[in-house]
Amino acid sequence: MSVNDSQIDSSTDVESDDINKEPARTKFFERKTFKIAFVLLIYVGVYSILSANGQYYGRPSGELRLDSGWAITDLYVWFPAGIIWERRKSISGDYIIEADPFGWFFLPLIVADRKWVHPTGYYFDPEKE
Repeated sequence: MSVNDSQIDSSTDVESDDINKEPARTKFFERKTFKIAFVLLIYVGVYSILSANGQYYGRPSGELRLDSGWAITDLYVWFPAGIIWERRKSISGDYIIEADPFGWFFLPLIVADRKWVHPTGYYFDPEKE
């Protein structure tokens, strides 16, 4: 069985444009990566603006209580502008969380902010600082 040279040439023809093209998957990945990076940049940027306009507030942790059961304000906690998220001990001993929707949305950044940038302070126990 013999094969013509023309059959071999026609089956192995590759256009030079196909070699230089990037795979479609790479372009899709680059677009998707760009969109994710852009959304994260907006997320962190908005939180940064809110944090820059925030302030410390005195809050009860629930750990110190009067004999009547009222909690004493023993912490000063950083709150970004317009965002509420805090955890405290109730009179029954359970921990409760008070938060608004923005507090839940920005929770990872709030935790990082309170840990490294605006740490929580204690009025009565300097060893915890």
